Amino acid sequence: MADTLFIDKDWTRPIVSDWLNPVNNHLYRGADLTYATSTGTGSAYILTLPTPSLYQTLTAGDTFTWKAHAVSLANCTLTIVGGSSLAPKLLRDSTGGTLIAGAIQIGQTITVVYE
Repeated sequence: MADTLFIDKDWTRPIVSDWLNPVNNHLYRGADLTYATSTGTGSAYILTLPTPSLYQTLTAGDTFTWKAHAVSLANCTLTIVGGSSLAPKLLRDSTGGTLIAGAIQIGQTITVVYE
């Protein structure tokens, strides 16, 4: 299954291959659809997911892992970019408090859960 590439020849149903190929890559090739290295400036981290992305909206419990490109400033945000740009969300620590400056370091791997 790892060498399978799904192609829809019926152009009325392009969503099938657009959905199956990322899932196939994730399951059989080890591609992580929710991991990326951040970009951005100041206190705004931007996480761009691999394309094509299955994410169009966030729901409670969605988990993303990313590698920080910069040290965090106070009250920093994270914007997830997948199939569409999703609204920036304030990052909070595990107790629900706002992050302090320096809480995230360059190269640190962060896992966030959307609430």
